[in-house]
Amino acid sequence: MDQDTIAIAVKVFKLQRRGASKSFLSEWKALRKIRHRNLVKILSACSSLDFQGNDFKALVYELMPQGSLEDWLHPKVGEDGHEKLNFQ
Repeated sequence: MDQDTIAIAVKVFKLQRRGASKSFLSEWKALRKIRHRNLVKILSACSSLDFQGNDFKALVYELMPQGSLEDWLHPKVGEDGHEKLNFQ
């Protein structure tokens, strides 16, 4: 990537799930103004219609290059009960 390019992550909300629209709005309102070294920055929000005319909502974040918080809090465990190491 060059200097003017930034890696992003897009969170698309499954609006068929109960409370998804409310969750989208709450997350966007909470994170749009917060700046903290342990939180990823929200870059944009999208609330529109998809190509079939269905509601579509997504949030665009800066990419967290070290993986997800879930992966750090809950490491993958192998069949032998030990944590799997990832050598990238």
